[in-house]
Amino acid sequence: DRSRAKWLPPLKNMEDPNEYDIEKDIPTIEELEKLGEVQYREVCWDLKERGTVGETALHLCLLNATSIHADLAKRLLHFYPKLVNDIYMIDEYYGESVLHMAIVNEDPAMVKVLMDSGANLNERCFGNFMSTEDQKASRSDSLDHEWVNLCPDTNYEGYVYWGEYPLSFAACLGQEESYRLMLARGADPNNQDTNGNTVLHMLVIYEKIPTFDMAYEIGAELNIRNVQNLTPLTLAAKLARIQMFFHILKIEREIYWQIGTGPSPNTTDNRIVVLYT
Repeated sequence: DRSRAKWLPPLKNMEDPNEYDIEKDIPTIEELEKLGEVQYREVCWDLKERGTVGETALHLCLLNATSIHADLAKRLLHFYPKLVNDIYMIDEYYGESVLHMAIVNEDPAMVKVLMDSGANLNERCFGNFMSTEDQKASRSDSLDHEWVNLCPDTNYEGYVYWGEYPLSFAACLGQEESYRLMLARGADPNNQDTNGNTVLHMLVIYEKIPTFDMAYEIGAELNIRNVQNLTPLTLAAKLARIQMFFHILKIEREIYWQIGTGPSPNTTDNRIVVLYT
């Protein structure tokens, strides 16, 4: 046991937890609006009444994901519509909304219900749990923005690194119906996460060629560079995603000239030389 002289000083005014008021020093909305919109977040569920990881009752409904909990979620949204944009508040899952959870649950019907209730399609889920493994040690907070600062050097490997945005979640998980629903409501496939990755970058990382084609054909762009200055094509080269690399190359190429027209019935020479950029 430590000697009493080495004990840490007791926390003042914390002997009785009921005396602690989390809202004591919180400024008014009018004061916050003077700082700019990015400086504060509006919440519905009382912070003092949340669960251990900052979840609300609506999060628990999506977490259990039964038909009864789905009905309860709809009832909660009927009475408290702003609850749809409350997020997990602890750093481990910070930013995860019920829309993210509905996508992970592979429930496009609930995705539509949440969007009808006003779910934010641009909510970013960048908690520690959703980060790449080699960037977790470099995470740091910023006074200028809500998202965390990260070391840009990464191999993009993470158990739940799915691109932060709901649309990227849907793409990484192959949820085409949810993807198209959100796209129709105005979600942007070219939004960039903390690493600068768009939907197409994420699909290169997970090498999902059919989903890549779907996303590209309905609006995702191939020329956007991430924080490491990589386009989806150069990212495929860096990560040695060989099939994806040649697939993107085939999409982007422009044929200038070619020699030969393929096999002829009068010859066995079927060589074709093609020049493209």
